[in-house]
Formats: sequence, structure tokens, C-alpha cells
Amino acid sequence: MSRALIILSTLVIAVAAKAADDDLEFIAPKESPSLAAVSEAKDLQPIETSSPLLNVAGRLDLGFSGGAPVAQGFYIPSLRFGINGTISSRLEYGFALGQTREFSAAQLPQMLPVDAWVSLRLAGDESESPLRVKMGMFNPTLNPWWTPDLAFLSLPDYQNNHRACLMDNDLGVELQFQPGTERLKFTLGVYNGNGIFSLNTNNSKAFSASVEAKEQFGESKVAFGISTFTQTQSASGSVNYKSNWAVDAYASVENGPWLGGVDVLTGGFEDATRLVYPLATGVFVVSRLAEDLHLFVRHETLRSSPTFSGNLTVWQMGPMIVIDRAFRAFFYYESSNGPSGIVNSGQVRLRLVM
Repeated sequence: MSRALIILSTLVIAVAAKAADDDLEFIAPKESPSLAAVSEAKDLQPIETSSPLLNVAGRLDLGFSGGAPVAQGFYIPSLRFGINGTISSRLEYGFALGQTREFSAAQLPQMLPVDAWVSLRLAGDESESPLRVKMGMFNPTLNPWWTPDLAFLSLPDYQNNHRACLMDNDLGVELQFQPGTERLKFTLGVYNGNGIFSLNTNNSKAFSASVEAKEQFGESKVAFGISTFTQTQSASGSVNYKSNWAVDAYASVENGPWLGGVDVLTGGFEDATRLVYPLATGVFVVSRLAEDLHLFVRHETLRSSPTFSGNLTVWQMGPMIVIDRAFRAFFYYESSNGPSGIVNSGQVRLRLVM
């Protein structure tokens, strides 16, 4: 599979060079992720710092946790810095440095490349992009609350069940197809299958597919979709053997100051020691009480986790205060019931976005 990726990469780079030579008209950067992922309020968007050709993007999360038995005190739960841009009406790119332990409050940040990709429009006229190919290092398109950067979410963190069951960043190629409208999108991807923090030994592979639809009914904006992936490593009987698959269905509704979403995920995860069939659910509601004050509630469950023994239930609720267009604060109460028993804690998350 690595040989095929090298050949495809060479072809894409050659076409990209031709596109850059033939089409020098610069256009604005693509819009933020799906409406299922973000609120459209201007105060929730990162600041544009430079031109379409070179846009600097960064995020710094500072946190404080109180009440938990292990992770207490100040920490940096998330840190990212990168650049992205639109070279022409056909060609876009992105590069970012991030943490190897972004989801752990017990580890110090270790900055490494986590995104390095090129997106090329392969067909269509100057105003449409029905078929694009994205290649390099990136997160496969699976769920609008997992795929985008935290900067675009009206929530303090990703869901625990997404971390446990969905693919993270990997090296590969993804085809994106929008048939004449932005209301419908299909993706199909192929990847190395071993993530970005391990050596590719050509003994694994992964595939992903998704479809998302958007529609507006009166004042309500609705988005829903379904995605799947398969991931295999080594042969059955090997100590490194893995065979994973998952299917995730989600929907969201945005109406005025209200944004709500729900998703259901299941799959099968097998390694050399066990086989589990997880079932995960998630639901959240965000309400804009005032221009600079939002309130969120989130609930998630995970049964038969592939990453730890037992089940998990999490409640989160609290306000988000927009201190500045590029600076927001989350103050929330979290109650979880998992492998460590019942843990109740208070959390503060300060997020700087540019």
C-alpha cells in the first residue's frame, strides 16, 4: 500500500504544480467546518491573521482541575500552532504542530507535526469543487465533533468515546465529493493505519468512508451523517494483531441561539487478547444566553470500551464566557463514572485562538 501511496502522491504533486502555473487567481480560505460542529456567531471564530496565501493559526488551552483524585492543579490540555492557505482556486494546504499527549492532563506537552496536507480540486469549474483529493497527514472525516480542531467547537473538549473508538490522525489520501451542492458531501479514504507516532512497517492499513447532508427548514439548520472505518494490523495470531471497525451516525440542529447534537457509535475491536463490541452515545446542547455568555450541557456513555476495562458515563455542564473574540473561558462541573469509580470535579478551561 505504501508503494501505491507514493505513486498517487507523485501524480497529485505533478497536477498541483500544473494547477498552480495555470491558475494564479487567489481566493479566500475555505469556510469553517460543518454547521454541525460550530456556532455561526462571529465571536466564536478564530481571528484571521494574514492573507489567503499564508494564514497563521494557533490555539492554547490552559486548564485547572479541582476535586479529581489524580489530575489536579494547573495543566495545558491542548496546544497547537500551524499555518494554512489557499494557493489558487484549486489548491489548499495546511501544516500544524501539536501535542503527542493532547488529551492527558498528566503529561507535559511534546510538540510534533500532527497535520501536513495538500488539498487539490480535480474537477469542476472555477466556482465549484465537486471532487477534491486531500493527501498527507490529517484526521479522517468521521464526525464533525471529532474531526475539526478544538478552536471550532463550542465545547471544552472532545468526547471520551470518540477518543476511544474513532481513528486519529494518520497518513493517507482522502477523496471528497460534493455533487454540485454544499448540502451533500461524500468522502472515501485510505491510510497507513498505524497513526502518526509510530514507524510504518507496512503491516497495517485503514479505510474510511462518510456521507453528510445539510438542509435548512425555516430558521432551523439541520445536518446529519454516517461514517465508518476499518483498520487492520498484522496477521491473526500475531502478538501485534488488530482488526477494528466502527460505524458512527450523528445529527445536529441549530435554531437561533440553540445548537444541539446527538450521535451513536458501535463497532468491533479485536486484538491478540480480546474482542469487544463497544456501544457509545453522546448528546449536547449549547444555548447562547447573551452575546458573550453561552451555556452547555453534555452527556456521553461508552459500553465495552476497547481502550480500558468496563464502562464510562460522563456529564458536563457549565457556562462559556467570550472574554474577547480570540479568548474564551469554560467553567464547568464534570461527573464521571468509569474504571476509577465515581469522580466529581470542577474544571476551568481558558482557550486562546488566533
